[in-house]
Formats: sequence, C-alpha cells, structure tokens
Amino acid sequence: MGFKADVIIWDFATRSVLHKFHLHKVEVASLAFSHNEKYLATLGGQDDQNLIVWDVEIGKAVCGSIATIETAFMVKFFNNSDDKLITVNNLGIRIWDCD
Repeated sequence: MGFKADVIIWDFATRSVLHKFHLHKVEVASLAFSHNEKYLATLGGQDDQNLIVWDVEIGKAVCGSIATIETAFMVKFFNNSDDKLITVNNLGIRIWDCD
C-alpha cells in the first residue's frame, strides 16, 4: 500500500484548512498537541511507524524518526512540555526529547 495519509489542521472559527500534512503512509494511528498547541506530534500506523513533530504555526515538520520496530499505537506530549513526548507500543513505552 502506497497512498499517503493526510493530517489536516482546521481553523475552527473560519472553518478553513490551515495546514495539510502528508508524510505518513496509509494511516495516522495517533496524534497529540503540545500543551500550548505550538507543536503537533503524529504517529503513523503499522505500515509507516514514523513519529513526526510539526510546527503548527509555520506548517512544517521540525523532526521525525522511526518510532519503533513494534507497532506503536499512541503518542502524547508531557503535560507542560513542548520538547518531551512519549510513544506506547505493546512491549512498553519510549520517551523522546526533541531538540
């Protein structure tokens, strides 16, 4: 399967598309905003397994990596942090530092 899975950020007030991101293959398994909504982390599904952090204001990817060999199914930012996040898979968790 080779089609792209889009992540779309909408402006709720104007009901218009702010950004459309397309780096994941087939599906986006999980996504999470940082506590102040400056960044968006997206996690691809089992065909992709990439973790990508996006700058919401400029609409560009700022970093990315393969999340795990096992299928990861959740990503979350730490409560008061823009640069720490966690991914969860069947075998455990992984803590990430974005710099």
